[in-house]
Amino acid sequence: MSSQGILTIKQRLFVEAYLETRNGTEAARRAGYAGDDNVLGVQAHDNLRNPKIKEQIERRIKPHIISANEVLRELSDIATADWRDFVQVKYGKDGKVIHARLALGDKLRALELSGKYHKLFTYKVETSTPNDDIKRELFEQLIERFGLTPERAEQLIELDSELTESLT
Repeated sequence: MSSQGILTIKQRLFVEAYLETRNGTEAARRAGYAGDDNVLGVQAHDNLRNPKIKEQIERRIKPHIISANEVLRELSDIATADWRDFVQVKYGKDGKVIHARLALGDKLRALELSGKYHKLFTYKVETSTPNDDIKRELFEQLIERFGLTPERAEQLIELDSELTESLT
């Protein structure tokens, strides 16, 4: 790090706390900055915009970031793993099996995420109003951006329609 990149002790403490908590306000508190949550939030915002601090955080995080291809490769490995890899067995003191279960949650989640990435799951909304295109777009955004189930997205759209009607 160049002489321009030297951090103060508080700044170094902030970086360490931020890397641990990923919460700027809490990092500012742990680093010894004074004030209530609002003041600490402003200090955290300022610190995170400081080029020296930003560079230090990015330098420390970079070795731990995986690429999109690595994520897909890992998901693929889990999704295509043999089901026997997901059997959990508990043995008693005598060596006999006392409990066994098939824990496919990770495998199913990996398949779901892979399917979403490849856009294998499509949901359709049937509406009877002139705003079909707007509702269809809203429905898709609720699912894609916010991870809502199709049922929950439909409920929210219905609630929005009811509120809009009651206001007119």
